[in-house]
Parts: sequence; C-alpha cells; structure tokens
Amino acid sequence: MAKEKKVVDASVLVKLFAKEEGTNSARDLRAKHVAGEIVLVTTSLAFLEVMNGLRYARHRTGSLQKHSADLWDLSLVVPTLSKETMARTVAIAEELSLSVYDALYLATARNLGCSLITADKALAQHPPATLL
Repeated sequence: MAKEKKVVDASVLVKLFAKEEGTNSARDLRAKHVAGEIVLVTTSLAFLEVMNGLRYARHRTGSLQKHSADLWDLSLVVPTLSKETMARTVAIAEELSLSVYDALYLATARNLGCSLITADKALAQHPPATLL
C-alpha cells in the first residue's frame, strides 16, 4: 500500500528549527515522515526559503549550516521541476493572484493528488491546501 503523501511548504519546514506557533505540529509531521507513516514532499525552492527565513528568525536555535544539513537529512521527496509543472504553476499564480513561489507548492500538491500543508493562512484558502 502506498504511503500518504503530503506536500509541505517552507512556512512549515521553518517551524522545525524555530520555536514559534505550530512548531509542535510541524515536528509531528516530521516524526511521521521519519517513522515511514507518511511521505513528505516539498520543492527545491523550499530549501532556499527555509534557510533565508532562519537567517532572519529571532527564535532559531543552532547554526544555519547545521539546520541545512538536518533539512537535507530528512530525505524529503523533491520532484524535479518540469516544463508542465512550470506552466501549471504560472497558471495557478495568475488565476489565484499568488506568488509563483506559493503557486509551485499548490501545483506540486495538485500534480501528486495530495494535500499541501502550510502555515500561510492566505495560501491555505486554496485547495488542496490546509492550515498546519
């Protein structure tokens, strides 16, 4: 039986390293992924967004280099960006007035037929996104 996939955006991944609202929920997702109960998927862009967010976070603990290594060690599934996904991303961004970055998370979730977990209240209003 295939494991349930969930796309997570940078707003969720940052919470793994910064003590803020939603940190416990993000860590629960990570624990389920590590235990093999679910598969967490993200975009390659998320790695850059997380490191940038942590660089300026007041509540982060530890070094950026360690956080970067820890993020890679999670073995998140990162689909390769394709011409088709890019076209779908741009269409979603224009249709929903989203940034191309946010639209990529939605396009990825829609391509995989799974939910997108986000801490971004505005993004969570667009199916299949749900608020963390």
